[in-house]
Amino acid sequence: MLYHLLGASQLGVLGLQARPDFIRTNLTIPSGVLALIATIGLAALSTLDGQRTLAPSATIQTFLLFTSLFDIARARTLWLVDENDSLTKGAFFTTIVVKAALLVLESQQKMKHAKGSGAEGVSKEKASGVFSRSFLLWLNPLILLGNQKSLVVEDMYEVDQALRGRTVDEEISAAWDIVPDQSEENALFFATMRAFLGPYLLTLLPSLALTFFSLLQPLLIERVIKFVQDPETPVSHGHALIGGYVVIYLGIVVCTAWNGNIQARYLARTRGGLVALIYRGMLGVRAESKAGSQAMQMMGAEVERILMMQIFIINIIPAVVQIVFGVAVLSTQLGILCLVPVGITLGQSPPLHP
Repeated sequence: MLYHLLGASQLGVLGLQARPDFIRTNLTIPSGVLALIATIGLAALSTLDGQRTLAPSATIQTFLLFTSLFDIARARTLWLVDENDSLTKGAFFTTIVVKAALLVLESQQKMKHAKGSGAEGVSKEKASGVFSRSFLLWLNPLILLGNQKSLVVEDMYEVDQALRGRTVDEEISAAWDIVPDQSEENALFFATMRAFLGPYLLTLLPSLALTFFSLLQPLLIERVIKFVQDPETPVSHGHALIGGYVVIYLGIVVCTAWNGNIQARYLARTRGGLVALIYRGMLGVRAESKAGSQAMQMMGAEVERILMMQIFIINIIPAVVQIVFGVAVLSTQLGILCLVPVGITLGQSPPLHP
């Protein structure tokens, strides 16, 4: 129903903007047509998503959020261009309100409305929307329950299917069985990387995004210093700087939450797969053999060693990006001397051991 109302309001705005006396650019009408087409697509996507998934659609939520923010900026421009056109302003304001209402409704969990066996075995995290996972809101009921009583195993949320022992065992076993020489050095490490290559690449996205927002901080601080030092700078620039700080630190918060969550899931899958693989190998070992004790040692020290190496690999790409950016910023202030701290750091770095 709300999608029909949104489409009707957008169609009304489009008709009002097509009047001969309306002040517009060459892109005003095409953008309005595209917005109407996008609303039709969102309505169809929302219907399909409601029938096939239990989690709120991240695509719909993200689209509605950013377009609502952009519409607010457009509403300000519309208000300043023509103060007497109250009809167009009211129609455009209606689209913003309806979008906000749709965003709230599309962010609601579907688990309590789900029926049948399809809702069984689905984790609370997996059934949460992008906002709930970005701000860890899905953990609030568990935290409140823990504040009221001592938690037991039955109070814990359902484990995600991708993190269960049977799933990770099948994934790592398939990668380990195709290794031609399983006695080769680091064979298990590379088999693990091959088995969970997709989840590993997924960890890079929030990590690089967090690096991006972190690197924006010195640039923003530089702009603030210039703004304070120049009394002739318009006040509107100060408002923009405040908005920049809000965006950057909000981005850091969200990216930190996603970075920790995705890395923890990746390491949990890796640890579970390695332990399951070693345990399955122990089943074929004779009781009087010493290989059983060696396998137990692998469950501890070797598994942790592989996990620590994978954490290093996850963090190395963002670290390289930070180094390159830092050197580039120093070069604007020091010139060729920016390479001096790089040389000192490389000279003092310990050698890498396998």
